[in-house]
Amino acid sequence: YDALENGAGDYSGATITIVRDGAANTNDLFGFDNANGLTLVGTEIRLNDVKSADFTSAGGVLTIAFTGQVSTATANAVLRQVTYTNDSKDPGAAIRLKVQVRDQFASGVDSVLLALTVAQVNDAPVVVSTPADTKYSPGSAAVGLFDGTTTSTVESGQTIAGLTFTVSPAADGPNETLTVDGTAIALVAGNGTTASGHAYTVTIADGVATVTITPAAGMTGEPA
Repeated sequence: YDALENGAGDYSGATITIVRDGAANTNDLFGFDNANGLTLVGTEIRLNDVKSADFTSAGGVLTIAFTGQVSTATANAVLRQVTYTNDSKDPGAAIRLKVQVRDQFASGVDSVLLALTVAQVNDAPVVVSTPADTKYSPGSAAVGLFDGTTTSTVESGQTIAGLTFTVSPAADGPNETLTVDGTAIALVAGNGTTASGHAYTVTIADGVATVTITPAAGMTGEPA
């Protein structure tokens, strides 16, 4: 509330800043909902097509700087029409935003905290890998199959519950092996344990060998 203009307010020179409480977060994105005669055109907020403020959203910080005579009603409408999104796959369960209003006088500053509850969505794990450019000669030492492999659960605090490999065609099972976690696994039906204690199972169906690795307590992306 601004008491100028007989109580109608005059926010010319005032600034509204919205930022994550504690420190800016680049995943925080701010926009503007055009309505009530207020529109965002480029970096300008216009009231009935007349510039009222500069709108800057960068690095997780929103700054609205009023440049014309703006009433309390218009300033409140501008604040209500600010929109928020977060482009992180793992934003956490709660977000706190600090809204600060500063007028043209050095002592005229106040702020409030907004507590946002996040409806979390569990994302599927992500595996990124490049097939190795390699050739294998029968009787030679084992060769690597993948380069630059990374595995992620996306959300923090989660673990990988299992890994599955398929080999097709599995033409000579007893003599074909996959080395996983330091253990050579023959492509024949059976099960066992890898060097680090992860259980594995091999099934054969229609010439396809499926190797399933099941960690006893799950594993993070780096070991996977």
